[in-house]
Amino acid sequence: MQQEETKNLIEATLPYFVEAEATEETIYNQLTSTGVDAHLANQIISFVPLAFGRVLMQNLLVGFSKHYTLHTNNKRPHDYLLSEEPVYQAALLCAEQAVTNQTWTEHLHVAIALWSAETQAVNSALISGSQPEDLEISNPQILADIGPKQAKVNARPWWKIW
Repeated sequence: MQQEETKNLIEATLPYFVEAEATEETIYNQLTSTGVDAHLANQIISFVPLAFGRVLMQNLLVGFSKHYTLHTNNKRPHDYLLSEEPVYQAALLCAEQAVTNQTWTEHLHVAIALWSAETQAVNSALISGSQPEDLEISNPQILADIGPKQAKVNARPWWKIW
């Protein structure tokens, strides 16, 4: 799927995140019922809020990780680059364009961003009095089945200590 197609799919999905009774399950069901692949549906649910959150907080000088950690069925977690995730990149573009073009209100943008644990954690830290520039955020943790991955950030076998 090309980036423009992915971006269009994400834009069509945004209203699902702000429905009053929205859950990951309802969004997943809405996506898959329209023919979206299960892995792609999970990628949208995982990466769209993350991208919207990062765009929302881009001026806060928070230290965000360039990687995410994927946890898969009883396997050791592995780190991957967010920049190599087409759905994340398309969601980032969509969020940036929504801000630039003012096609979404700030309230709706925040509603999507708050689906992200990362955004929630930064929000809590700021409410508690932390300074944004003091925050270093660890890798976002992805627990959903987003499909097979090939290249890991650190391809060294787990048992090697060097």
